[in-house]
Amino acid sequence: MRATEPSRISVVHDLPRQERMPGHPSPAHIYLGPEDVEGLPITVAAVDAAQLVGKALTELHRHDVDEIYLVVTPGLRFDVETDAETVSVRSPASVRIPAGTPHRFLVRAAEVSPCPLLGILLSPAPPDPRPAG
Repeated sequence: MRATEPSRISVVHDLPRQERMPGHPSPAHIYLGPEDVEGLPITVAAVDAAQLVGKALTELHRHDVDEIYLVVTPGLRFDVETDAETVSVRSPASVRIPAGTPHRFLVRAAEVSPCPLLGILLSPAPPDPRPAG
């Protein structure tokens, strides 16, 4: 690349950003969102699950959009609790919570520290610009 050509690469510094989220007792640590990359259809938050063993990540809460949790570090055990069931999960794993589902996570064990747990909130789909009919 020549020095006179603009770069298409963007970098976001001063992370994580702290944002309040419904159902979360403390601000979420946001690493990437639509305010960082124009048109980005997700918000990515992260927490060190190893610091939450024996604790619930949040109170039972819901989102208006789907949420995906991603844990690639092996050795994390946690329960996903909803108002209807509890699902036990062992990492590496991904978990999708459909929009509107009351949920929370309870961390049971973490074999390594830190153990990043990524929460990815999907943005609502934009309206279809085509006329109905």
